[in-house]
Amino acid sequence: MKQLRLNIIDKKETIHNEVSTRFAESLLASLTAEPEDILELAEALARFIQPISGQSPFAEFKSGTCFEPYDDGVFVVDLAARIVAGNSTEVETGSEKGFHAGPYDGEEDAYLPYRPSDDWLFVSSIDEYNKLREERRQERTEKAPFDARPV
Repeated sequence: MKQLRLNIIDKKETIHNEVSTRFAESLLASLTAEPEDILELAEALARFIQPISGQSPFAEFKSGTCFEPYDDGVFVVDLAARIVAGNSTEVETGSEKGFHAGPYDGEEDAYLPYRPSDDWLFVSSIDEYNKLREERRQERTEKAPFDARPV
């Protein structure tokens, strides 16, 4: 299974690590839960990847960013700007995608389609992300997001 470098950014924290492409696919599907921070993203990811005895799926991640490609590429998931940037030969991105979930040994997996909200912008390069991130963060700061979860 191929790996890639994954960067996750929220308003207060930035982390990165090398992960399997399956982990990256599950993480992208987790965006359908509309997480606002890394803790909420970890909770949403638990729907797709069973946590190991209460440990965060990001426990091994390092602080800061690293945009150097690793094996199959590099990804950035910026929760504050609602941007997913990166490239990979194995991970699909965009408005209507899916992934194969199931045992890592490949037996009896299932195709799970997902569709992130229109708030998410998918771009194919880190350069494009760098050009857009500040503007998108400013837009989101000015417009308080509707949070239907308490209802």
